[in-house]
Amino acid sequence: MLGLARFSLEECGDMYRHFGSDVFRQIPLVGTVKMGWCHSYYSTETWEMILREKMGDKMLIKTARDELSPKVSAVSAVVNWGNSPKAFIFRNYNHIWDQMWEAVRASSAAPGYFQEFPLHGDIHQYHCILNGLCAPAVHESRLLWPNQPYKCVLSLGTGCYDNATRSPGTSTSLWARINHMISINLETEWVYNLLDDLLAPNVYFRFNPMLSTEVPLDESSVRAMEQLQNDTQLYLDRNKSKMESCVMTESKTKIQKITLYDF
Repeated sequence: MLGLARFSLEECGDMYRHFGSDVFRQIPLVGTVKMGWCHSYYSTETWEMILREKMGDKMLIKTARDELSPKVSAVSAVVNWGNSPKAFIFRNYNHIWDQMWEAVRASSAAPGYFQEFPLHGDIHQYHCILNGLCAPAVHESRLLWPNQPYKCVLSLGTGCYDNATRSPGTSTSLWARINHMISINLETEWVYNLLDDLLAPNVYFRFNPMLSTEVPLDESSVRAMEQLQNDTQLYLDRNKSKMESCVMTESKTKIQKITLYDF
């Protein structure tokens, strides 16, 4: 929405607050029945209608006609290829059939929340198998510009909450062990730590605010959104020097691009 549809941050925030209450609104009994019937608690039709209304039927590849349009990708997981899910990257630099709203729909098909998204014979789900999207983004950029060094890699997290309290007892329950296995498989921070070690100094910047409370994926209340903003602002205040370094790196990169265009 930022890179291709050209919505501002303010517009994206307003849309989330407005449409979040529409999408994530459900009667518990109806949601439970829908979970058993079509494996989605919320109305997938409502979500698709909003995407079509806001993004239209514009093809991803047509955005490349604009010289100011960046290379943009959206990642989903295809679940009907073999025994395990496979990463699928929607992109505006060589896919000719996919529409913008389809890329958003496929990459947001979180199991249990919305139905899977069938497209061109593939079945798409949310990309939770990838343990972080920065690694495939770095890989894609290397394929696009194999001889160019990385100038700035910016990774933005959705926030993390860790209730670091030691539980009593000498063993854990079976349910706790299952949750631990799921958490390990979905852990993303180790990917970002690895990128931080491998990329050159002052190139990789990761911002992932610490949250004061756990926020579910389908949270849309005004109070929770305000708390998220407060936690994020506090995090940015504490990491002001890191933010300034990132801005300086971005500014240098833009100056180099302008110089290249001039000559």
